[in-house]
Amino acid sequence: MSPCWPPPRAPHRCAAPCCAMARGWPAGAMAPKARTSLRWPRPRWTPRTRTRSPICSPMCDTLRPPRAGHSWCATPLRGKRLCTSACGSARRGRWSRPARWRKPSPRCRWHWPTAPCCTPNLAHHEFHARIPTTSHPAADRHRRAAGGRAVDPGHGAARRCPVAGRQRPRRLRTRTPAPVQAMSLAHSSLEDTCAALAAGSIRSVDLLDALLDQARRVDPVIHAIAEWDEDRARAQAGQRDQERQRGVVRGALHGVPLAHKDLLFRPHRAPWCGSQVPVPPQTQQAGVLSRLEVAGAVDLGSVQLSEFAYNPTGHNWARGHVRNPWNPDFVTGGSSSGSAASVAARINFASIGSDTAASIRVPAACCGVTGLKPTHGLVDASGCVPLSYSLDTLGPIARSARDCALVLDAIAGTRTLATAHELPAGLRVGVASRYFVDDIHADVARGLEDALTALRGLGAQITPVTPTGLPQANANASVIIMSEATSAHRPWMAPHAARYSPTVLERLEQGAQFSAADYVGAQRYRAPALADFCDAVFANADVLVAPVIAIPVPRLDDVSAENDPAMNRIARDMTRLTRPINYLGLPALSLPVGRDSRGMPLAVQLIGRPHSEALLIQVGAALQRSTDWHRLRPSITPHRATSGAGDLPR
Repeated sequence: MSPCWPPPRAPHRCAAPCCAMARGWPAGAMAPKARTSLRWPRPRWTPRTRTRSPICSPMCDTLRPPRAGHSWCATPLRGKRLCTSACGSARRGRWSRPARWRKPSPRCRWHWPTAPCCTPNLAHHEFHARIPTTSHPAADRHRRAAGGRAVDPGHGAARRCPVAGRQRPRRLRTRTPAPVQAMSLAHSSLEDTCAALAAGSIRSVDLLDALLDQARRVDPVIHAIAEWDEDRARAQAGQRDQERQRGVVRGALHGVPLAHKDLLFRPHRAPWCGSQVPVPPQTQQAGVLSRLEVAGAVDLGSVQLSEFAYNPTGHNWARGHVRNPWNPDFVTGGSSSGSAASVAARINFASIGSDTAASIRVPAACCGVTGLKPTHGLVDASGCVPLSYSLDTLGPIARSARDCALVLDAIAGTRTLATAHELPAGLRVGVASRYFVDDIHADVARGLEDALTALRGLGAQITPVTPTGLPQANANASVIIMSEATSAHRPWMAPHAARYSPTVLERLEQGAQFSAADYVGAQRYRAPALADFCDAVFANADVLVAPVIAIPVPRLDDVSAENDPAMNRIARDMTRLTRPINYLGLPALSLPVGRDSRGMPLAVQLIGRPHSEALLIQVGAALQRSTDWHRLRPSITPHRATSGAGDLPR
């Protein structure tokens, strides 16, 4: 703000450096018309002469009459005051827009006319100016009128701020964000990226360029990208930047480029679903993509998956295996293999995956990232190629629990991030005495114990529980998945049988062997099974902690061919701890908790009551604040790149 003496009788536009810097602009910037860059705005006009107005302080460069109803400095007019302080602007989310005529901000200590009224309250804001006070008599009168106090003329700050016309003012200091390197943009968390976009320190097109550069470097190694439309994404990113310049912010994800599992319909194309079978296009966009568009996200394209989301290991003989970013010789887990690998490789901030038996949590566990399977039905699954109508659940895969909360709030309309603070007092964490700990590898057991130790150190009470009905739930879930998958693919199996991989086609044919009585019986058992499980577990615990997979991350060559009998054994070990949770429809959050003896990620899952996503995020965020496993990123060497390195799939 600028100390203008005496106060003018009519509104005016103050272009003083103090006013500029209080809004995060560089010293000497004039009042902007439109922000052409998210780094610094272009001045609306530049004066030809550097003459000062007789009614303005020496800190002001020039004045011009503003448009009706606008003012760039706090000027009391006929008993009304306009507070354009940084705290008032930040509270209304307007860092670079003219404040409206309103009563003074209640956070201001003084409402006229200098920025020190806001300085004590702005320690948490990124942009603010430290402006010295002055002992000018007019300033004291206005401060007293606003409930403030006069400044001692002998105070050092008052001596350093000259009265109008006596000497040239000094350049003021302001806190500005440090320059962000292009490579670090891709490595930032989704939460930090959204904050930087909101502060104006980066642009959406900068994020897009950083992700594309990172993808050209590492995707020839991991093969996570299915189809990225760079031109369309760049047009959307430019549009989001222009909207933010006009003060239009759609949501928390405004301007963030995201790529998602390739089974979501878009108006301009049909998904490939990791297969050679052509999927008929639809005119309607997937509901989750529409929600993300409303939140302001940029649709970067799609990432790979297991064929038709029907393989928990991540193998794909139709379009190529996705490689684990931590070691390309290991599997990524499936079926959301590309989603987890792209997030771990820092070419994607977050990705929407699907979870029918394990397809969000297992890839997140294998790639060392965070995956959230919400309560069944919480997220709109329309416009998604189905595997199992009654078990499919869409959810986010991201780099942390708080990043997952950001995406979930956008696609489900929840408020999980707002509650992701300290661990609630007296939290009861249940650990299963059977099933979840039966026949698990020693490394997996060690990861579970490390997670329990960290939670115990945060003040949680560890309580043993005995879940019931899980073996039957696991068997019934298999009946439902195979029956509904066969029903969904029946129109395509006859004309395109040769285009299916043998493993997927064999599973689809097995689903036809179940009778209607088998299917109905499996469905009818779901409600009583859920009631029995909740009574046995959540009567004594708020959250259940369990491993995600019973074995360490397998190697790709553990399955040498499509029809290798080892595939069924590995798939069973990778899903038997997660499939019952889908059958019960409960939410679960997968978190990295360490490394096994070969250096591959270990993970646990937090399981809660129906619609307890906020509590799971709260516990997961507290656990990740006390550990740093989710902050680690793999070192990918491009020497493994195949032919065509540097090109993105189109």
